[in-house]
Amino acid sequence: MAKHLKYGGSTMRRTLECPAWVNLSKDIPPPPPSDFAMDGTRKHNAMEYLYKETNATGDDLDDYRDSLERMIGTSEEHDNISVEDFDTAIVPAWRVMEELLNDNEVYDIRIEPFVELIPDLAGGSIDMLGLSVDGKKLIIADYKFGHRTVHAEENAQMMFYALCALRDKSVDLDLSDVEHVVMAIIQPNGDGNDIDVWGTDLQRLNDFEEQVLAAIEVAEQGADTPQAGSHCRYCPAQAVCPAKTGLAQQALRLPADSVDELNQALAIIPELEDWIKAVRKMAYEALERGVHLNEFKLVNKRPSRVWADENKIIDYIAKRENVLISDAYERKLKTPAQMEKLFKELDIDPNELSDYIVSVSSGTTIAPSSDKRPDATPTLALQALADRLA
Repeated sequence: MAKHLKYGGSTMRRTLECPAWVNLSKDIPPPPPSDFAMDGTRKHNAMEYLYKETNATGDDLDDYRDSLERMIGTSEEHDNISVEDFDTAIVPAWRVMEELLNDNEVYDIRIEPFVELIPDLAGGSIDMLGLSVDGKKLIIADYKFGHRTVHAEENAQMMFYALCALRDKSVDLDLSDVEHVVMAIIQPNGDGNDIDVWGTDLQRLNDFEEQVLAAIEVAEQGADTPQAGSHCRYCPAQAVCPAKTGLAQQALRLPADSVDELNQALAIIPELEDWIKAVRKMAYEALERGVHLNEFKLVNKRPSRVWADENKIIDYIAKRENVLISDAYERKLKTPAQMEKLFKELDIDPNELSDYIVSVSSGTTIAPSSDKRPDATPTLALQALADRLA
């Protein structure tokens, strides 16, 4: 298993935007991996296994679907990869990876190479590293199996990996003639865009390297003045961050009934919501570890009634003459997205469903003035006007 360095690809954007996060989080224990993270790890491991342990190609990959148990039964790391996972994540990821390698005439690849920009301090593992036949094009590919779409253009994680590959002398590929770097994020998340690709030249990476080294230097000097922003999303120090707690104090001082202050209050809501989630998460993890909080404690959630054994209740209902099985079940039509997916699986053009689908808003919501959607009609004001005219 590759070592975990202080500065890695997944945290590089945060390090660039807010070097202070490193010092603020140094004493915060790492949280346990989430179910989403573990699911992503299993799928990454399955892709790594396919490339390292099999000779499958894009043409015969379906053969591996039929022998899925044989593929995933080699280690505990591959447990819980279902046939559905294979069809909806592994196969699409494999196919777009093969297209990427073919389109760029890649002749040599490395799977999960561990590369470093600064030995023992900054680096990480690249999902796929490739070199074109002419040696002029370097390919950096990364799998994302979550539902949040990630873009490759100017992606700090991808550029960091590219820098590491170009600077690390232990990489066993001849990169001396590289002129162009292609970065690809492979993300079969069901939105129809399984890959996002962006390319750049070495000058852009040289400029980026200066930014990275400067940010790491500031962080190593113990920076403690944080900068809030979207990069805070997964920061372990978010709950105790002065930039966030300062926003919370600011919110407490805002008049609750002043329309004049609404613009200011609405602007800080997104960051406050993230901070609230971070505080709740940190407190829960602390209580789970046995930390005593004077005014809060762990309790069991309110229990919900469930069937102790569904098979037994089905058998019981079946034996009752006055209860029909059809009455004991509920049927529900699939959503348009689910039906389109079904049509694709059945090799039916999903566009045939378009005449049966309409887009219906569930209501109104608040958005910035820059939002491209047209203004919605304020129903309460309209109703008040109707009442006055009645």
